[in-house]
Amino acid sequence: MPFDIKIAPNRNPLDTISDFLKQLKDFLGRLFETPVEFGLEYNYDIQTEIMTAFQEETVRSFETTQTQLRDADPEKLYEHGLTGHSLHAKMTGINVISDAVNRHALRAIRYLLSLVNSILGSIASIAGAAGAIKEIKDLFESTTDFVKGK
Repeated sequence: MPFDIKIAPNRNPLDTISDFLKQLKDFLGRLFETPVEFGLEYNYDIQTEIMTAFQEETVRSFETTQTQLRDADPEKLYEHGLTGHSLHAKMTGINVISDAVNRHALRAIRYLLSLVNSILGSIASIAGAAGAIKEIKDLFESTTDFVKGK
């Protein structure tokens, strides 16, 4: 399963978001390195370039994002649905769709990446460094064929 995020409406939102970002970094690394395991195939030979960009630049954005979130005004987290029941619902969705990846990989990957995009957009509104994470995910998505699910 790509994600197994610890969730509870009363959990510290920064702990939940940190857990999400750590698991997202691991998931994207595996997805970019071995897309065939997920039933995906690059449209052209860009895999090496995406992996290099991810490892050399984007991985650092995960750390910067964590720092920016720790320094953020808690009200901003609330305004972007990154606290309490809103965050709990989003992370529950990630866990549910993630579980479906094992059963219906291609369709679930599409939904999972879409939901990840939604959450990253909220995080990037507060922690700008998350934009680099979203961009590399978008690049991968745009240059990848869902081979078996066309």
